[in-house]
Amino acid sequence: MLLQLRVKNLAIIESISIELSPGLNVLTGETGAGKSILLAALNLVLGGRSDRGLVRTGEKESWAEAMFDNNADAQTTLDEWGIDAEEDEPVLLRRIVTNTGRSKAYINGTGVPVSHLRTLGPKLIDFGRQHEQVTLTNPEMHVELLDNFAGTQEHTERVQTCFRHVHGMIRKREKLLKSREDRTQRIEYLQFQYDQIKEVNPQPGELEQLTADLKRLQSVEERRDLAIQADKMMY
Repeated sequence: MLLQLRVKNLAIIESISIELSPGLNVLTGETGAGKSILLAALNLVLGGRSDRGLVRTGEKESWAEAMFDNNADAQTTLDEWGIDAEEDEPVLLRRIVTNTGRSKAYINGTGVPVSHLRTLGPKLIDFGRQHEQVTLTNPEMHVELLDNFAGTQEHTERVQTCFRHVHGMIRKREKLLKSREDRTQRIEYLQFQYDQIKEVNPQPGELEQLTADLKRLQSVEERRDLAIQADKMMY
């Protein structure tokens, strides 16, 4: 379910935020009020084609952001991509379009290819225009339709749950291995520093003496010039 739609600097819309509630939500208005632009914004968020002509005149960029209820199917896909998300928390999709025609896509704040929006979108919402049945024509939804027809939803959910558990364990293992590798590198670096310090063998009061020597050496050039001037004045 679509929970919220936010749009900024898109076509004639400067800024708008729409909250939707469970049940039937209806958008009404006269021709030119911007209803179709809201649909264009939703299409943009779901990975539709971007166009710099969508950017409001005088602005550098426009963006659309939509918040959806999460579900098991979408969560499985998010887990596969390694995107942080919880099944009981909403999913936030965001699309930015610049006046140069470039666009950026985000899922829960993580930058992703636009193709990810096109893949995830149908799992969150069935969005289509007149005479257009997106779900039926989307090959990625055919397995779900077949499972529903065969009545295997319970088995499907069990497999999805097991997959998420295994995938989560794999991610934890990768993090632990990375942490161990970082710790090993840190130990090696500290050991190297320790060996260097030990080789130098610093003594008490040595820093002060070296500082004094450095100041004396820094003034050598000035003293040489003064000596040359004194020599010329004398001879």
